[in-house]
Amino acid sequence: MSNLPIADYALLSDCRSAALVNRAGSIDWLCFPRFDGPSVFARLLDEQAGHWSICTVGATEVSRRYIEGTMALETTFRTPTGSAVLVDAMAIGRNERGHELGVDSPGIVLRSVSCQSGTVALASPSRQVSRRASHYSIGLAGRKFRRYILRRRSPTTCMTPL
Repeated sequence: MSNLPIADYALLSDCRSAALVNRAGSIDWLCFPRFDGPSVFARLLDEQAGHWSICTVGATEVSRRYIEGTMALETTFRTPTGSAVLVDAMAIGRNERGHELGVDSPGIVLRSVSCQSGTVALASPSRQVSRRASHYSIGLAGRKFRRYILRRRSPTTCMTPL
């Protein structure tokens, strides 16, 4: 079980599911495709139950905020040599409004990290998916920025270009 207080987690949601992201850049809880679905990451409850970490080496200051008008979480890591920004979000269906919000959610977690100043060393992205969630895959897209996508595996693709 995690020793972090629940106040150290931020919520991501697509109105059908939810993820909890800690200040260090780790998704420690995610259930897909719905709130009552099986957990993909559950380190919040058990250290061996899966997580997805994207974190900097030697961060001296971490600040977070939701991008205005969105559920996209922006985490800024400052190190002695520079700063980097991690943006986390869950995709919702196209053109959804009001009571339709979340109806056509594609069940995708998007993560993007970019260097804002100087140089910032990233720890290798680590992911440990729970045994019950082996039907999910994490892909890498993009060249200029590191963008990561978690989505259900399909016969044709396991990565969505951004």
